Amino acid sequence: MPLGKLSVAQIRAASRGCKVRTGLGADKLHPRCVHWLADSDLEGLGAIFAKLEAAGSDDLLSWILIHLIPKKAGGRRPIGLMTGLLRLWGRARRCLVRDWEAANVREWSWATAGRPCERAVWMHALWDEWGKTRGFESGAVLIDIVKFYEQIPHDILLQEAIAVGFPLPVLRVVLSAYSGFRTLVLEGVSSAPARASRSILAGCFAAVSLGKVIMMRTLDRVTCLWSGIRLRVVVDDVSVQGVSTAARLPKLLVDAVSKLAFELQGRLKLPVSEAKTKVLGSNFRTRREIAQGLTRLGLPFRQASQAEHLGVDFAAGRRLVWRKLSSRIHAVRRRQRQWAILRRDGGSTKKLARTGALPAMIYGTRVHGATGAQLQAIRREVAAAAGYARGRRSITLCFLLDGSDQRNGDPMFQLTWGPLQEWATALWDGSIPIRVLEQVLRNAAHALVGRTRPWARVHGPAGALLLTLRRIGWELSSARTAVDDQGHVIDMLRTAPHELGVLVARAVGRWQHRIVAQELGEQALSAGLRLHPLRRLIRKTPSARERGAIFSTVSGGQWPQARLAQAKLHAERNCRLCDGAVGTLDHRHVACDASQPWRYQWLQHDAIAAGRAEVAAGRDTFWGRLLAPSPGAALPPLCRNFACIGCQGPLSSPVTSSPTALVSDAAAL
Repeated sequence: MPLGKLSVAQIRAASRGCKVRTGLGADKLHPRCVHWLADSDLEGLGAIFAKLEAAGSDDLLSWILIHLIPKKAGGRRPIGLMTGLLRLWGRARRCLVRDWEAANVREWSWATAGRPCERAVWMHALWDEWGKTRGFESGAVLIDIVKFYEQIPHDILLQEAIAVGFPLPVLRVVLSAYSGFRTLVLEGVSSAPARASRSILAGCFAAVSLGKVIMMRTLDRVTCLWSGIRLRVVVDDVSVQGVSTAARLPKLLVDAVSKLAFELQGRLKLPVSEAKTKVLGSNFRTRREIAQGLTRLGLPFRQASQAEHLGVDFAAGRRLVWRKLSSRIHAVRRRQRQWAILRRDGGSTKKLARTGALPAMIYGTRVHGATGAQLQAIRREVAAAAGYARGRRSITLCFLLDGSDQRNGDPMFQLTWGPLQEWATALWDGSIPIRVLEQVLRNAAHALVGRTRPWARVHGPAGALLLTLRRIGWELSSARTAVDDQGHVIDMLRTAPHELGVLVARAVGRWQHRIVAQELGEQALSAGLRLHPLRRLIRKTPSARERGAIFSTVSGGQWPQARLAQAKLHAERNCRLCDGAVGTLDHRHVACDASQPWRYQWLQHDAIAAGRAEVAAGRDTFWGRLLAPSPGAALPPLCRNFACIGCQGPLSSPVTSSPTALVSDAAAL
């Protein structure tokens, strides 16, 4: 059925939707340039697109440049660039592909919006954990197709597309482009053009959907024949999971996997990698029986006690070793020197730490969580990447000062919310029955009772979730009910996941305050820190040097004489300025006679006297770092042009002498 002609508005909207920074194809035409053409020109372009859909693309429009990009693991990855006009047409017609995707939803397909890879592994691990609670064995075969996009034959793709009802006008243009001329580009050197009879283009708007098209009937057939298995497919990564009795499981998986592998290699001509395909099991005997059964059928897949499943450590119900997570942490650590050089040259790495280092390290922690040591390592690396980890500062205070939202600063929020979000989402959308979640949770809680090393007893997402929530003082009383650190009961079936995330962010904030109180040795601060004036001061301080002084003073980056002596860096404990008392921070900021003239320059005499009385009485003086209200004095607003550590900036109204008023002292000194 022919498609209607693209209108001027559709072409212009597609042009505006293209990325600004993108590679150029053989025609050197940027798709956004079409937006500036006149309406009459766009009418003619619409007629050209209509002819393409009726007869296919010609050789000039379908010329593809294949750039060979180096891969981290060695070798090169081919990335194709289509001409600008074809990319514009694909942008305008991708709604047809989306409509087909919406009409052909499959439970095994995870290469779609709203179904991330981590959730696929989380579901796989949870069903393995459930099998353990029922006394069943778990097994999995992780199938990898060799060069999936490069191996797809065009004739078989056409047959499968007709069978599953894929839009044929779209397929006609795409296949004519795939079979046109191609030129390899390696480090600026181009090869002679050649035609291709197979492969689809990675990066094309329809590539993922066409990968689903060619395997859809085969995967549907396997799912119907063996209802006891669960298939999950992300492009070319196919996982086959079975949870059953020890007597039934090997035969179930061998029959299903052999049928699937023979269909892929025979009818679809998609070779399966024997080296990358892994056989896993909840114990050695199960794994061996599955591998031996497949070997007898001519499929010598390798056994593994643990493998990487969609980039996540996976052990099919066995105790996990966090190899991939550790390697990601080490990879970020190796980059710290480069980021330090960038900061030394005047650059800022705070955004890079939040959007680069943090996501790279925490990928996969939604499934299996992170141990206490891994949590501290991730927090240290993020703090170092942002430039906080200097002078033995409190990185928790640095995270708190850097932003008012715990979601954007401390990795503690992501590492806590990730596992809980997957659990709450499964409850909310009903993808896993609540009775299954109850059984898994009950068994995981029983396995953790009285354990000195509880993370060694974690076999799946439920155990990881329990230990993760205990860090912030939460407990799961049932699969749907949580009790927070303040004793409030939260029903996750009546609380939307977004609202639950807000509650977790607040709980993480309270956890941060408790950590700061523990680090500073003052439990009174665990009730809450006064951070809003400090954050406001940091935002309004233009000088990077003065902002650094604020961070240094508040987060414990200063080294008075007593701290140097405690660290055995100096033999003398007394203040080197007055030599009249032990050189603590309180003495330096409030009581030192040598720095008294500077205090008199900026502060009132009664405020200084009140501060000295606090130090003499040995009471809490963390109000000197603006972390708590002063019990003794308050100050009127200071000069609007004054931006130093001891000033809270311009105030809208005068400060009263009430006990809750924020005060300033000589912290700038």
